Amino acid sequence: MAYFYFSFTDSAKQQCSNMLSSLLAQLSSQVDLTPDCLVSLHRTYRPTTPPTDVLKRNLRALFEEMPFFHVYLLIDALDEISSAEGREEACKLLQELSQSPKAHVLVTSRREHDITECMSECSGITDVSIQNPAVDYDIQLYVREQLKEDKKLKRWSAVHPEIEDILGRKSDGM
Repeated sequence: MAYFYFSFTDSAKQQCSNMLSSLLAQLSSQVDLTPDCLVSLHRTYRPTTPPTDVLKRNLRALFEEMPFFHVYLLIDALDEISSAEGREEACKLLQELSQSPKAHVLVTSRREHDITECMSECSGITDVSIQNPAVDYDIQLYVREQLKEDKKLKRWSAVHPEIEDILGRKSDGM
């Protein structure tokens, strides 16, 4: 299993090459011997960062070299990639990775049109929305409880209903 979190506040964590490098490092650390594909990658690109297509090819090779029946990839906050081109690149890349028989890919994102459109073209993708009234209600309950229990927030009791209302409406499932 390996994971990557795209971060809006860190431009390095919006790059597909960094996602691939991270996934390669995490997966390779789970085996005793360094896989051949990574030894070759290191020799070839030692002082520099390999191109994205080379990293992708090596990650797919690693899937096959690893002694695991399944490889789980968790990719969080795809919507945090700020550029539409970056999002599209990531979606296509994840679709390609998911084609490996060993790969199981879970991607989280806010519901953004471009991501929804790109992911809908991927075979084998199941869309599970967590943005719904039940989640919004859970968030309201959590906010209400925090307002009651947190010592610093208790003193704002006069505006608790307004805080609950605004946070509940604006949370948008998050």
